Amino acid sequence: MIPILYEGTETLFTSNGLGKLVDAVKCTVTEERNGVFELSMEYPLNGQHYADIGLQKIILAQASDDAANRQAFEIYEIKEPINGIVTINARHISYRLNYIPVEPFSATGITATIAGLNAHAMITNPFTISSDLTNETSTYNQIEPKSFRSCLGGSQGSLLDVFAGAGSGEYLWNNFTVQFLQHRGSDLGATLRYSVNITDLTNTKNSENLYTGAIAWWHDEDYNLIYYSNPQYCSNHADYPYQRVVMMDVSQDMDTAPSASQLDSMALSYAESGGTIDQNIELSFVDINRIEGIVGSRINLCDTITVIYVPFDIQVKKKVIKTVWDVLLNRYESIEIGTAKSSLVSTVTGIVTDVQHEIARQNSKMISIVQKVDEEIGSISVTIGEVKEDVKGVSESFSTFQESFDGTVTTIVQRETDELGNRVAELETAVEVGIDGITITMSDSDIRAVFGAHSLEFLDGSDTKVAWIDATTSTFGAAELSVGDPSQISRRWRLFATEDGSHFRITRHS
Repeated sequence: MIPILYEGTETLFTSNGLGKLVDAVKCTVTEERNGVFELSMEYPLNGQHYADIGLQKIILAQASDDAANRQAFEIYEIKEPINGIVTINARHISYRLNYIPVEPFSATGITATIAGLNAHAMITNPFTISSDLTNETSTYNQIEPKSFRSCLGGSQGSLLDVFAGAGSGEYLWNNFTVQFLQHRGSDLGATLRYSVNITDLTNTKNSENLYTGAIAWWHDEDYNLIYYSNPQYCSNHADYPYQRVVMMDVSQDMDTAPSASQLDSMALSYAESGGTIDQNIELSFVDINRIEGIVGSRINLCDTITVIYVPFDIQVKKKVIKTVWDVLLNRYESIEIGTAKSSLVSTVTGIVTDVQHEIARQNSKMISIVQKVDEEIGSISVTIGEVKEDVKGVSESFSTFQESFDGTVTTIVQRETDELGNRVAELETAVEVGIDGITITMSDSDIRAVFGAHSLEFLDGSDTKVAWIDATTSTFGAAELSVGDPSQISRRWRLFATEDGSHFRITRHS
């Protein structure tokens, strides 16, 4: 197929757009299972329609052996070297989903979740999403804004993580239509053999993604609570020279703190999926109609085929995980079978593995910080506890003193009040009230009884003050009262009340 150039606003691709790029030197489309989907083209500076080529323009090209599989790719990079042959790189139109934000939401089941993604997209979304999965029990919980594409896959807690089982869940991209399928390809029953239809082969074994154990950990939103499992190991961990234990953050999978057994179970499940060494085989082969067992059929991404290559002792049946289609020659340049990726590659943040390593590093750093803070808080708590004990002791001592002081004051006040009350009562019993005034007739002994044993000893001719009595509650007014002993008429005394009625004094009166 000859690639066709369109404006970046095109959505139908039914015309020749800005024109066919007939002078393309080379054009290939590379697609990986749940991974990259890109076009690369070499085009001369003096080629037809080169002046129309620009960033964010669209190139339509056949992407596989299926002639109907014509996909749109948006140009994101143009390299113009001195030799005049320009390299143009473009990504599948579905990568625009990276720039459609989705606000936080939760939903149970794949049907409700897809509806929720569409409903919570924060800008116009021209893409249609569908699925053949039947999982209506798992819960999707998005606690932060994300791009639509990262919700589909490539981030923890995505649709791939929540709804697809181990080894399942595959995306089929068809321009503005996205299908989330249980299995995208089929088992063709085809065999590629050395000396029959294989023209080139590279067998790669890689332990980079190997791990023999896992620890699952959970934290709340503010990292105030952190729980983690015991190390859990895969069944064949003893086959390896040392243990490779990885950390798995399950915080987005659970709203509430999990139990220890839940964390152990999740860690074990994850560990069992990692105890194998990746083996990927990249190969080229002759015309597809010469492939045993599939004459008239086509190989597509995610199909399963058998490869036999005696010199490398290879006899494996694996899934096609990567295809490179030569757009101009209408044939596969190469395919790759082997260990499939489990999540989408993010074109914004880089390769998933690099992101995971950075997340693991940051998580490790966060745990270290939390541990240090906990230690400091523990030390401060001990000091605070000691201070609290001291304060408690002082408080108890003060309370005891306060009770003692209050008791003493109460006793003194009560005693003085009782004594004053008694004196006032005694005085009131000796008062005879007349119409024209108040006259008190008292003997010396009566005076001493009321005003004290030594009251009379301080009396002299100058009317020296003898005593003061608080009479705040009395009813006496400003009146002159005569005091005397009936047996000694010449000895008379006079009792005066002050103007405020609060004190009394006794003076000699002759």
